[in-house]
Amino acid sequence: MITPASEVFLRDCADHARHLLEQADSYREMSRAMLDLLMSAVNQQMNDIMRVLTIIATTFIPLSVIVGIYGMNFDTGASPWNMPELGWRYGYPAVLALLAVVGGAMLIYFRRKRWL
Repeated sequence: MITPASEVFLRDCADHARHLLEQADSYREMSRAMLDLLMSAVNQQMNDIMRVLTIIATTFIPLSVIVGIYGMNFDTGASPWNMPELGWRYGYPAVLALLAVVGGAMLIYFRRKRWL
């Protein structure tokens, strides 16, 4: 049923089909590589954002602890163990200076570590 002329035609069709399959496979591999590249870029951007958010949180945690302790309004007249600096004339500016020093020191540390 298959003539020599149709055999040549069928071989030619098989070659074309094989070529198309190889080309489709090549396109699939290129699309996978591009998807991997995109995911890598997205992950890198997310890591940068997470690093900045971690630095911000790490900077503000000790400041929140200090403010929380000094925000309890201890009565210095009730006990000598309560915070005597609450009665100082410059107690409030001293705590603000302490907060600035702690926050600044942490930012300098992060900058030296090249995290910021």
